[in-house]
Amino acid sequence: MKLWNNIKIEDTKEGFAAAQYHIAKVYETKKDNYIKALEYLNKINKDDFLNFYNLAVLNIANIKAYKFNEYEEAIIVLSNLSEKTEDDIRIKADYLLGKLYFELEEYEKAEKYFQLSKKGIPYESLCFISICRLLMNEDTSSFGVKLTELFCYTRDIITLLKIEFDTKVNNLKSLERKLAHYTSTDICNKLMNDSLEETSPSSFRLNTISNVNDPSEGQVLRRYLSNYDQESPYNLKLDDNLHAFIGCFTFNHDSLNQFRLYGKTDDKEASGLSLVFSKNFFQTEEDLSYEEILSSQINNKGESFSTKHIDSETSRFKAIRCIYIDPKSGFVQIAHRSRITFYREFEEKDSPEQKWVDYKKIIDDKNDKISKLLESLRKCYKNTKQKFREDYIENLELVEEILLPLNYIIKHSAFQEEQECRMIYITSLKDPKVQMSFGKFLYVNYEINVKDNLDKIYIAPAAGQFQPYLAKLLCDTEVKIELSNNPYRQT
Repeated sequence: MKLWNNIKIEDTKEGFAAAQYHIAKVYETKKDNYIKALEYLNKINKDDFLNFYNLAVLNIANIKAYKFNEYEEAIIVLSNLSEKTEDDIRIKADYLLGKLYFELEEYEKAEKYFQLSKKGIPYESLCFISICRLLMNEDTSSFGVKLTELFCYTRDIITLLKIEFDTKVNNLKSLERKLAHYTSTDICNKLMNDSLEETSPSSFRLNTISNVNDPSEGQVLRRYLSNYDQESPYNLKLDDNLHAFIGCFTFNHDSLNQFRLYGKTDDKEASGLSLVFSKNFFQTEEDLSYEEILSSQINNKGESFSTKHIDSETSRFKAIRCIYIDPKSGFVQIAHRSRITFYREFEEKDSPEQKWVDYKKIIDDKNDKISKLLESLRKCYKNTKQKFREDYIENLELVEEILLPLNYIIKHSAFQEEQECRMIYITSLKDPKVQMSFGKFLYVNYEINVKDNLDKIYIAPAAGQFQPYLAKLLCDTEVKIELSNNPYRQT
């Protein structure tokens, strides 16, 4: 901040505008000082640097609306956006205007702006459009109010599940700064070897949800909401217009059980690799909003408008931790690091037990909030279904769309040991990004380079012979290669 404050407008208008914006973001996101944030944002003029001016206008409007409840003032602020506003900022501004008019109960105007924002923020915009139409109809307005409540609980749960790569204990390095992906040696070679004859290196793939080893995928939420009634007629059914693609990661970087299950070579247990990714592989913006998480991960089914795809080198997905639920007892636990990982990472002098205790407090607090939100979601869902049964059945597709983001992050507690986090992309099978190896795979490519974002590779107990080949693949990097710490006798 001292360096930024030293940049004077007479030295460089562009640098001055950028510095004021970044100082404001520090006051907003780190210090919770919104008066100071506004002070610096208001120093940015249209003639200094148009991009940062438009960003400043958007941030001023957000602060006035959601920190000071000045909705009408925020609308006036947004009218100051330049006519040359970049498309992504214009979309965010239209979305914000939709929310502001929604708060003011001017639903016709709200719908107008959500129609404009849906091409870049499809999930939330389309939910709001449908809810606005219900609220504008006197006969369905009460049902619309309940669906708004259902939507808000869904939003709050997703927001809490974002991986906070800056979670720190005792001012040490972030404790959730890395996630691992288990794979085979052959796939690893394709991901990192740029000398193969075929197009190389290969992209990281998000694979169809149909390939997972949990048959209850996408169903646990419905069972939870229906008090675990396995015969519930409202289970989500996938079709050509609604399909999920996921990338799976874990907090457990060196797990014998996951080595035995995943990445097998010639069907041999513990013969694969654990690729440990740095946080740069994922979306890490600290102030990333809920709609930005979902707009980069969910493509509305069947709509013809353009949306944020993952074909950009700078387009990264947010990692979202899974929730594990036991269908009988109602047990809820979010994915997190296990105690043993602290002992493996830190030496005794660094107090691994105390770090685990401090970290567990953070996780327990988050878990408690998630549990309460899930219970509120269930009560709201049950009440809505019973009180507005005819409206509920008629608008069942809308209810499903509202709950859509939760379907593939809620898993059965039997898989809790995996401590899984996911990237999720939900789209139509008509989406050109969906590729196919007929009879084998449906997948979507994630165009972020794997090799450039690796921190370490763990070699499974039965894959030690691949160490020199991995060393060759990574000889031009600083990626560490380590044999698994787990004992295992191959049978």
